[in-house]
Amino acid sequence: MKWKLACVALAVPLAACNAPFSNDEILFLKAAPRGLRIEVPDEQGVQHQGLRVAQSDERTPARFYQDTLRSAQEANDGILSLLDMVDALVVLEPSVREDDKRVWGPLPASEAAELALVVTRVRTATVVQFTSTSTPAEADQYFEFYMAARPPGTGDDAWVVLFGGTSLPQTSNRQGTGVLAVDFDNFRRFDPTIDAAGLVYVAYDTRFEQTAIDLAIDVVRQGPFMAKAAWAYRDDGEGGGRFVYYLIEDLVPTTPAEEILGIAARWLPTGRGRADVVVTEGDVPTFYLASECWNDAFERVYLASSIPTPDFTPSGEVSACGPDLLSPQFPDD
Repeated sequence: MKWKLACVALAVPLAACNAPFSNDEILFLKAAPRGLRIEVPDEQGVQHQGLRVAQSDERTPARFYQDTLRSAQEANDGILSLLDMVDALVVLEPSVREDDKRVWGPLPASEAAELALVVTRVRTATVVQFTSTSTPAEADQYFEFYMAARPPGTGDDAWVVLFGGTSLPQTSNRQGTGVLAVDFDNFRRFDPTIDAAGLVYVAYDTRFEQTAIDLAIDVVRQGPFMAKAAWAYRDDGEGGGRFVYYLIEDLVPTTPAEEILGIAARWLPTGRGRADVVVTEGDVPTFYLASECWNDAFERVYLASSIPTPDFTPSGEVSACGPDLLSPQFPDD
């Protein structure tokens, strides 16, 4: 899947932040998330937001490692990077500052749009759990936010929401936890070069020295609620992580029927890892299964596969995976 997004860039000069901020002000500033990234290890075991694997004739690159990390890069560049728009606004003074509300803007972003960020505080006792693995949090307040755009010179009735959601921010350096929806149809109203459409839902939790991010992409209704693609990322705060990726697409071109692909990848702080893959429905009789392990240089050391193509001929021994990656963990939900 390719995302070719021309993010709206602010054309206004950025003012310096007026620090220090009170804890109350920090919560408003951090209510709208940004800086969320799916971080993956490179060939040196260093964390970064993309795929950098050198190729050579002497090695067999790990195919599912590459597919998984490419998906992570698409999520970072095509979806999560849109949240950086918040940074360009909150360095400026709010145009509205009330006890339970802050507004940044409206400010010119391009010839086609001006932007505004609205954050409101809801004072009520509640319990939140935004991702499937989050620890529930009791709170006496939470925050709602949205980024809106309108054509320059138009009135208040012309505002449309680009993204928005609910959050429980932290006064510490960690982001906090929350959920948001991104509306690419509204983005396209201001930038028709964007080739994405529909909605994206993002849930995140960066408390407790770890990061959890769930994404549901191109959300549609097909009987029960389904997503055309979904990502679930977890890191352990020490360089290891797990990334599960689902895709509903015509992967086997025998007929137009769509297959479901699921990849569950996990890696250690050194970068050594394993991916377990299932393909089902569509033109696949029952299901295909595959498992791949790679070493610290991201070379394939083991492949078990029932996929009937030469590219997926089994090779190696499962013992090469190492004692902590011997068992499969196929996508199960």
